[in-house]
Amino acid sequence: MKIFTEQNYKVRFLPEEKEIEIPSDINILEGARLLNIPLLADCGGMGLCGRCKVKLVKGDVRQEENFNLSSQDRKDGYILACKSYPASDLTVEVPAASIPRGIKISRRLDIHCPDKESLPYPYQPLVEKVFLQLDPPSPEDNQDDFQRLCRGLKEKTRIPSFVIPYKTLRNLPHTLRAKNWQVTVTLSGDMDPARILLVEPGDTSARNLGIVIDVGTTSVEAMLVDIPSGRITHFTSHLNPQVKYGADLNSRMIFAETEQGVMILSDIVMDKINEILLELTLELGINKDHVNSCVISGNTVMIHFLLGIDTQFLRKNPHTPASLRFPIYRAEDLNFYINPQALIYITPGMGGYVGGDMVSSLLCTGMREDSFLLVDLGTNGEVAAAFEGTVLCASTSAGPAFEGGGVRRGMRAEPGAVNRVHYSKTHGDFVLSVLDNRKPQGICGTGLIDLLAHLFKREFLDRKGKFKNQDKSHRFRKNHEKNDEEFVLFPSTPGRETISVNEREIAYILATKGAFFTGYNFLLKKMEKTFKDVNKFYIAGALGEHINVENGITLGLFPDIDRDRFSFLGNGSLKGGRFLLLSRHAREKAREIAENALCPDLSAEPEYMNDYTSSLFIPHTDLSLFPSTEKKE
Repeated sequence: MKIFTEQNYKVRFLPEEKEIEIPSDINILEGARLLNIPLLADCGGMGLCGRCKVKLVKGDVRQEENFNLSSQDRKDGYILACKSYPASDLTVEVPAASIPRGIKISRRLDIHCPDKESLPYPYQPLVEKVFLQLDPPSPEDNQDDFQRLCRGLKEKTRIPSFVIPYKTLRNLPHTLRAKNWQVTVTLSGDMDPARILLVEPGDTSARNLGIVIDVGTTSVEAMLVDIPSGRITHFTSHLNPQVKYGADLNSRMIFAETEQGVMILSDIVMDKINEILLELTLELGINKDHVNSCVISGNTVMIHFLLGIDTQFLRKNPHTPASLRFPIYRAEDLNFYINPQALIYITPGMGGYVGGDMVSSLLCTGMREDSFLLVDLGTNGEVAAAFEGTVLCASTSAGPAFEGGGVRRGMRAEPGAVNRVHYSKTHGDFVLSVLDNRKPQGICGTGLIDLLAHLFKREFLDRKGKFKNQDKSHRFRKNHEKNDEEFVLFPSTPGRETISVNEREIAYILATKGAFFTGYNFLLKKMEKTFKDVNKFYIAGALGEHINVENGITLGLFPDIDRDRFSFLGNGSLKGGRFLLLSRHAREKAREIAENALCPDLSAEPEYMNDYTSSLFIPHTDLSLFPSTEKKE
């Protein structure tokens, strides 16, 4: 690849063996992006996170000042890609630690997955297939083919009127007669009139699939649903490729305002979705034309990126989105690799940063329990409170600490992640478990929560998140270069950097937990309620169902309420999306939730910021909120 300017230099990336020619005013990070090399850049390339380091193998660079490289890194030839510009032809090597750990997690789900009989909403799918045995024309009944089809559909579905696409109508005469007037009609009753999507000869009513997609800030996850039974047959999770433009939404919105930025973000997430669709069809031996419906949920910003919509007015006060409601699209409108006539339903959003993913999670609660809190432990940090028929929702912009961002050795919950930390009194040391018993590569959100809680309980952390009693554990190590200390989980070995946390990273984790706690506590105050009024506390997000609630309470992430009030939703965006795929009543309920929910802007609330400062301690400055967290031996 070459970009022509007056002074270009070749930059070669190892071990990918990719090369690009770029001008001297484009940094190496941008060159990597142009070659689709996914360098980590949690801060969006502003030089703040220090995660985009590469090793300069050959050539000269011009470097802007930065303080995120150690003297040892500099001696070893490392540079920050976002702060380095070519001054000659270059060869750089990208270390494994600078590449997002985007391992694909994919699995078939067994026969015990819930079916349509267990749905909390009446079964009426977005797209259904109806088998018809029509009477052939005769001199006494010479109605045209389309009206004959409509007559049969009315008798079977009680739907009064239908429209049919041009291509389907053009082939209709031959389709009806191919199997002696036995046909299967794919249609959606959500439209008025109902829309016929496809007419096939014979009985294909059993071959009707739908896909639910959660476009998250960190991950893109999807599941395949068998529409006739309502069962989930397959699940897959991928890293969102947009992370190379920033781990948080604000970094990506800033990038989106550069030339072609929003279309770059749109294209790469569309490509990822099509990669997932290919996986769920080609790799499983499924005909893509049997996938007739798709539900997509995500926060407001992610949906704007998906559709290529400018987010600059969403980023700036008063945070106005282009739209929170979307028409039902066809797959061919978005170039999705499924049946071109398949319907794409985008879950409506509620506010500037509170999107359809939270609407889907609220659907999972059934909305029957009228005194509850809901927290989605994702990067966007969405929280909700429901009391006496009123729903308040907000985004806390918590950040990606629990999903691998902002911590040097942080990672998603993937094989090789430290996911559990215990303290053994017998051994007088910390006991660590690693997902899939793999070689440890980093630590995920559940591991971080366990670690900080146990450090605090064993009096190795004070309430401000500062280390103490370092002489009582061999795991503390002085970093002389940065004049700080770190707690080592696994020391470095050939091919693996040290896995540790320092006080700066602990402060970042406390800021994340503080944003969540302050967010839902603020909504309670807004509704003149206290934690005593909460009958249920729902935890959404893939992290949630694996978290240790006691350690979350110790840290101040969760409220100190009766433990039986906690309930785990898992990925509420996906689970609620399945309800939307299978139930018209759920779709109507989603619209009602989105239209009636109130979404205060926390950043504009002075009281929120005061409360947030108090939540940066373990568990909080107001210990009366956490009566059960006295030191326990």
